[in-house]
Amino acid sequence: MENTAAVNSLTPFTLTIFLGFLVLLAFAFKDKGFIKNTLGNSEQIIYHAKVSLWSLSFYIFLGVILFFSDIFLGLIFILIAALKYITTEIAITNKKVVAKTGLIKRKMIEIRLEKIESLQVEQGIFGRILNFGSIVVSGAGNPQAAIPNISKPLEYRNEFRKLTDKD
Repeated sequence: MENTAAVNSLTPFTLTIFLGFLVLLAFAFKDKGFIKNTLGNSEQIIYHAKVSLWSLSFYIFLGVILFFSDIFLGLIFILIAALKYITTEIAITNKKVVAKTGLIKRKMIEIRLEKIESLQVEQGIFGRILNFGSIVVSGAGNPQAAIPNISKPLEYRNEFRKLTDKD
């Protein structure tokens, strides 16, 4: 007999949920370029960072493993990883540090360069090996703002330093 679990998981309900995720993915692609569309006069992006795919490897790995036993569940985890990757934008402009995450529940961090007191890089052992980590921005009068799972966080910090250390 063939694997009926994979065939049985493709009910009209699961197909509807899957199509819903595809619609969210389409909205995510439409929303791409959010930071570019919110730039002020004479403001330009100096450095654009990405989310590390390694930080999403749990979702991707679980999605691939589950795909062989339950196609629907496997695709859900892969789509979650894709949505997290697509809907996160991280940039340094000539005036501020900006990060936007999420599609439905949006989180936006925007701190002007002159208000930033420190920028810290946090990396665990896997982050050091695979070159990803979090950036923690501390500003005058603002609580710390964490930007998690950035690919090449030291490069991000170096670009920030180049922009702010104009002696």
